[in-house]
Amino acid sequence: MNILIRNQRAPTLTLLTMAVSLALFGCSDNDNSFNDDDIDTPAATYEADIQRTQFGIPHITAKDYKGLGYGVGYAFAEDNICSLAHEIV
Repeated sequence: MNILIRNQRAPTLTLLTMAVSLALFGCSDNDNSFNDDDIDTPAATYEADIQRTQFGIPHITAKDYKGLGYGVGYAFAEDNICSLAHEIV
């Protein structure tokens, strides 16, 4: 069975994609020689209280602006995750 290649640029684009992928992989600075003790992760905790009305409108209260932003993002994701994913894709 023969496969007809309509676009002759396909092998060239495949090789170009592989070359760029390998080049970008070589640029990474991950040497996989670290321990978990070497990583200092800041303890970022955000707190927000989200209460919804009878019609589903979120009312967000927080102690600071970081918590407020977290609450707004969380409420947005609960309401619009499908449309957000559609826009990203």
